[in-house]
Amino acid sequence: MAAKKARCGARAKTFSPDAPQTPRLLKTVAQAAQSRHAGQGEAARLASTYLTISGLREEPMPTSFADPFEILDFWWQAGPEKWFARDDAFDTEIAERFSDIQQVAAEGGFDGWAETPHGTLALLLLLDQFPRNLFRNDPRAFASDPKALHIARMSLAHGFHRAFPKNARIFFFLPFEHAEDSDAQQTSVDLFRQLGDEQGYLYALVHMDVIRRFGRFPHRNPVLGRTTTPEEQAYLDSGGFSA
Repeated sequence: MAAKKARCGARAKTFSPDAPQTPRLLKTVAQAAQSRHAGQGEAARLASTYLTISGLREEPMPTSFADPFEILDFWWQAGPEKWFARDDAFDTEIAERFSDIQQVAAEGGFDGWAETPHGTLALLLLLDQFPRNLFRNDPRAFASDPKALHIARMSLAHGFHRAFPKNARIFFFLPFEHAEDSDAQQTSVDLFRQLGDEQGYLYALVHMDVIRRFGRFPHRNPVLGRTTTPEEQAYLDSGGFSA
């Protein structure tokens, strides 16, 4: 790309459309981007690019400039060693760069991303993965799971996961594995089996077993304010799997 789009966590100075160095076209673009409709079209994206290449970006970028490719780039650069490990520094980085965007996604602000494979994947990361880093031991870690599951089901119907390599497809499937729902768990098991991911398939089977036994994940009970049954407590005391 001739000019890389600004990262979501970047910062921008206050920008005046009347700055003398701003070409007439960019003045128009900047005015459009600063209107109450900022981020709704190509004008906002062009303004974002201009602010990046002109070195004017210092203040927090508004969520209207959020770019799914930037989220995907961040996630791939982090890699598997950080995806499923507890890493306070990684959690902090996600919070600093994406906490506002995650909230917007949870409120439906980026639902339009679900129209494309890459947008869907970025949205699923925001709804299903990032909350688990942002809100450990907090009910909000699971609050957007139903929305993620809905989007994952739509994506599956479109076959969006097939646009990505094997190690990326799992993030289209994890909303099913995280759901406290037997049908979703069966879908998860089927997807990981078809993927040929032996370890992922094993985890999917364990998740499904927990839901079939208890109808929910017992380890979430304290965080969600649920009363743990004696059977669930015995399971947890025996080292039962958490999800």
